[in-house]
Amino acid sequence: MNPKPFLHSWEKENTTPEDRMSDAMEYGGARRERNVPSFSREKIRAEQGSSGGSVFDARGRLFREWERCMLRKDYKYVGECFDNEISKTLPSCGAP
Repeated sequence: MNPKPFLHSWEKENTTPEDRMSDAMEYGGARRERNVPSFSREKIRAEQGSSGGSVFDARGRLFREWERCMLRKDYKYVGECFDNEISKTLPSCGAP
């Protein structure tokens, strides 16, 4: 089984894969080799310092903000949303 890379679940008309990667990196970073959002240790620490909580919590907040940025840039999430507590917190699945 070869799952689709995460960033391929974000679509925007007339946008190339290179454009999508550039936008993803602009909003917090992305790992080219894995095609997923990735945040620097400095960014994670800064988020931890401003809001408290664990590294896991800070990454979650950064990820949700990354999704909001992609949505503001008119990308549409075409991946799966599940009927569970995690999906219910994701902007890509309709959460604020």
